[in-house]
Amino acid sequence: MESTQYDENITYDLGNLAAYDISSLDYSSLYDVTSKNSSRLLAKLFSLEKEEDELSVLIKLPQPLMVLPREKDPPKPKPLNKWEKFRLSKGLGRRLKRSRMVYEPSVDDYLPRWGPYSVKRLHDKQTAIIEENEEGNAREKRGEEKSLKKLKQKENELKNKLSNAMEGKKGKKDIDAALDVAKSSTVKHEKQAKKRTIPRKDKNTREEKQNNLALLDQVIKKAKIST
Repeated sequence: MESTQYDENITYDLGNLAAYDISSLDYSSLYDVTSKNSSRLLAKLFSLEKEEDELSVLIKLPQPLMVLPREKDPPKPKPLNKWEKFRLSKGLGRRLKRSRMVYEPSVDDYLPRWGPYSVKRLHDKQTAIIEENEEGNAREKRGEEKSLKKLKQKENELKNKLSNAMEGKKGKKDIDAALDVAKSSTVKHEKQAKKRTIPRKDKNTREEKQNNLALLDQVIKKAKIST
């Protein structure tokens, strides 16, 4: 009987994962009451309709009884870039977001696409030593390709921002203003990678030893920076 009367003092708002207890209590019983109310709330939640799979249990929550205000404004939709507008014009829809993990055959496991333990970092470690050929320094060529790729990406971002700022504007003043906005919004500009200046045509064994030590010193410095 006492338990039934106590349950009448609790109001559940399962949509907000909350339970409100109007019973009077003192500080000494606060922990016990909170623990029991938490157990009651979990029991109510697990009595709802749910979907189960091998990895998790999903509970379908009802509509909240109390509408809580947002701390910040709802996020604005991200403007479409040139490629996404082309896809929509062809009826293809927006491109789905790629998964964060990708399978790497060399380690027979899934690795993140970016970050300190990403696939790119693994490939850099696997190709730390590159043989020089007649075409020139392969490592310098790879660095130049990465820098050009980053600059190309920045150029595309600037074009997309200019295109979004130009919607509905036709006058020259409007074009100049939109261009200024697009340029000012691109804060970070990538710098060209510095080329190595280590000669590889060794005249004698002494010069070869000095060049190898200089190359080893650069590799050690790069490893310390990356870690």
